[in-house]
Amino acid sequence: MDALGWLAYLCLAFFVGACGQLVRVAVGLKKLHDKNASAGTKTPFDAKKFWISIVLGALAALLTAILQWSDQMQSIDREYIFTLMAAGYAGSDIIEGLMDRWSKST
Repeated sequence: MDALGWLAYLCLAFFVGACGQLVRVAVGLKKLHDKNASAGTKTPFDAKKFWISIVLGALAALLTAILQWSDQMQSIDREYIFTLMAAGYAGSDIIEGLMDRWSKST
């Protein structure tokens, strides 16, 4: 794969991971809104935490794409796209957990 192909591959992984994280954020905000609506309180929104979460999900998918890359891979199929999206969905939790663990130990 040439440099332009690698760049396209990594950009796709970054974008798909961010999409996976957006799904997670939407689900989380819906649950929080429903919980707060029943308690009669307003749902807070932290833009800084939102963007950090999106970037972490995208980076998780990017790392997954790098680790899963193979010379024999001829094309990117639907299953692989969903794998990257799932990495963005779940990977940010892993990265956030590791960051919290490391920041508490110092």
